Amino acid sequence: MLNPSFTRGEFWLLNAVIYLELPINKVIESNIDIFLNCQHHNLPTDVISTDLFNLYQQGLIEVSFYDGDNDQVTDNIQLSQSLLHDIFYKPPQYYQYFYQLSAKGAEYWQNFTCPSWDYFVFYEEEMLNIDSYKTDGIDKYKVTLASQTKRLLHGYLANFYEGIINSSSIQWSHVDEFAVLYWKKLPNVHIVTFEYQEYDNNDYTDERHIKEQLFGFSQTVNDKMWCNWYF
Repeated sequence: MLNPSFTRGEFWLLNAVIYLELPINKVIESNIDIFLNCQHHNLPTDVISTDLFNLYQQGLIEVSFYDGDNDQVTDNIQLSQSLLHDIFYKPPQYYQYFYQLSAKGAEYWQNFTCPSWDYFVFYEEEMLNIDSYKTDGIDKYKVTLASQTKRLLHGYLANFYEGIINSSSIQWSHVDEFAVLYWKKLPNVHIVTFEYQEYDNNDYTDERHIKEQLFGFSQTVNDKMWCNWYF
């Protein structure tokens, strides 16, 4: 049994990359709380830098490098304190260093937070009319939702407020295993896909407003049921 202990900064840094990798230089930005929709760590750069390097030394995070000039990604970058200093104090314009959870980091985070994965809902959205958007001016999307708990998906559909769902596009399926995060696969997962069209300004009704409030409330409840320690 693992018994990890983290500083406040270390735990914040792990939480910040639960869903996606993050550019390292962003963690010291004043608006990182808005970018991640979370509380700010409110730590000075030298402290957050030390915490990030400690996580790397423990093997809890991995670092990659993106070369914007050549559109290439290099994984497993060796992180040093001098490199961190350059990233924070001499931010590059055309390339970035990213960090994400390692397999060990994911294991430690799960052991520390004890998430209830049956309350987790995977959400993915894809724009369908990128090529024709300039001509019709209407955003159309395909959404994929996945969860071990089917009733949560029914709740998302019932309170969906982002647009008008094409009811004929709704498709249900079930898989033995599904990657809900870049580092986490779950067994026995229900999936629903559907297409929707964004509302225009004239479609904002009382019903939509109520759905928006219910959706936000239920999402907050689900997140807390999934993991009360996540931000």
